[in-house]
Amino acid sequence: MPRAEPAAILIIGEWLSQQYDEGIQNLVFSLADEWGKYGRVLLVNCGSQSVRPDWLQQGHNSIANVRTNRLFLSLPLRSALRAFCPEMIFYVSPSCAKTTALFRSKVLKAYAPRAKVFVVALQPVHYSGLERRLLPLLTPDGIFVQSPRSMELLRGLPCPVRFLPSGVDTSRFVPVAQEQKRELRRKYEVGEGTFVVLHVGHINRKRNIQLLQGVVQQEGVQVIIVGSTSTPQDDGLARELAQAGVRVIREYLPHIEELYQLADVYLFPVTSEDAAIGVPLSVLEAMACNLPVITTRFGGLPLMFQPGGGFFYFDREVELPELIVRARALQDCSTRRMVEPYDWRNVANMLLQMAMAGENEP
Repeated sequence: MPRAEPAAILIIGEWLSQQYDEGIQNLVFSLADEWGKYGRVLLVNCGSQSVRPDWLQQGHNSIANVRTNRLFLSLPLRSALRAFCPEMIFYVSPSCAKTTALFRSKVLKAYAPRAKVFVVALQPVHYSGLERRLLPLLTPDGIFVQSPRSMELLRGLPCPVRFLPSGVDTSRFVPVAQEQKRELRRKYEVGEGTFVVLHVGHINRKRNIQLLQGVVQQEGVQVIIVGSTSTPQDDGLARELAQAGVRVIREYLPHIEELYQLADVYLFPVTSEDAAIGVPLSVLEAMACNLPVITTRFGGLPLMFQPGGGFFYFDREVELPELIVRARALQDCSTRRMVEPYDWRNVANMLLQMAMAGENEP
């Protein structure tokens, strides 16, 4: 029987910053915070920007900022791993499960041969014929993915490939009473009588957010987009949306939960599988605030949530007007109840249990 928890966990992240408005960074810091409450955790940040130790919450965790090359061939990285002596290494790769990322996992294994090494890949990756032949030689002890498509693309590898949902901070993202909602609307200069459709994420066309120009034309509807500051933004698209009447917020908001709390419905229109992580955090955050959610059947969402209770799927843009009408008329929304099992504490525990139970399964 595996122990309840490992004594030392190492998480590898790349290009981390203080602004938690990007999915991969949010997941890395959230896992470190949760695991650090009951065990030793070292978060290694590989990139040019340093991460301060106080960016993590209190716990038995620490941060090492390490400069390395593209393949992780680095004496400082090797020294950091050997000094920490991890039992488990989780590499949350911004390049997902590309062959270069899998090669990095082999390098990490060489630096800490007694540790189990897992790759967390949050988007699907397509492989060439040569790459597919190399995959069996590069597999880590396990790969965690966020969509059925990713599982299909990695089928047949000599290591476990398991589904990992994203998590949400259910103590931060909470519904508010009507009076507080009115106060938030006054704070952000949002009309009290308008029906607010919200989207949070990168401002680029791959996310299909240009269709919000049609949504804003509906009577009594205001559309707000909050753009991520951790990635480049499409200035032309931002101007195009603003000219159509969409309110575009492009600065970092440390209290992003307030935008969810003042909104009436959350809309996630993304269709391209590489435009967001497989289980978008913004959808879970909106649900934790008990907002109705209208979304495409993106990534792992259909594995986690059935339609109903204020959760709507759409396949074509022409369906949106009717779904917004249904969301406006909704009397009993229960999306928070649907997402509560995916609190970050539960997700972090789930990940550890899967890692300890299945490292050596084919």
